[in-house]
Amino acid sequence: MSAAEVVPSTRIPTVTSTYLDPTSESGRTPLYIARRGRLDGVMLRLDVWEQLRDEATRSLDLRERDELQDRLSAGVLLEGSLGEVAAPLRPPAVLASLPIRYVAHAASDILTASRRTTNARNLAGFLAHWTRGYLRGSAVTDPDRPGPVIEREVAPAYHDDQVPFRIVWARAGEHREHRTLLAVRPLEGVLARAWTFPPPMDATTEGDA
Repeated sequence: MSAAEVVPSTRIPTVTSTYLDPTSESGRTPLYIARRGRLDGVMLRLDVWEQLRDEATRSLDLRERDELQDRLSAGVLLEGSLGEVAAPLRPPAVLASLPIRYVAHAASDILTASRRTTNARNLAGFLAHWTRGYLRGSAVTDPDRPGPVIEREVAPAYHDDQVPFRIVWARAGEHREHRTLLAVRPLEGVLARAWTFPPPMDATTEGDA
């Protein structure tokens, strides 16, 4: 275990953005990041840490924005049930009949996601939240412009055998009432640890999903 690095408060924005860069070298990656904001010996206020984490995640959203828009404009729109689309995730039977609208690429993403972890309850639970309209995502594209808006939410990991996933969808229609699942992407490295919450926050149990 290495010694903690002492960082002046004026350098925190610069240093943390380096730590959160998914392409940073392993030597610049902190040994431990938890929900309380501990960053290799640096204590951050929770709201500051969450803002940094969200900004780093948004950089991934923006990097993939063109691809996501292509999926929306050129992809084949399909409709089915959560039990059909997310069958590899084995959602609880009580949730399997929930209707879901998606592009074919998103179904492939879900299959790939099921192979990334042995415990996908967090993803299955958040997809159920999404089908019910419970998720209020962060906008990836400008919501003030006419046309569909792309949004993203993160299904955090609650246990060591889980992986956090970005869930990306589009809202279209006159009142943006039509929701289409576009992508499901795993988070890796430092960002994955940043989106790992302790079990008391787990919202993926069958009664709550």
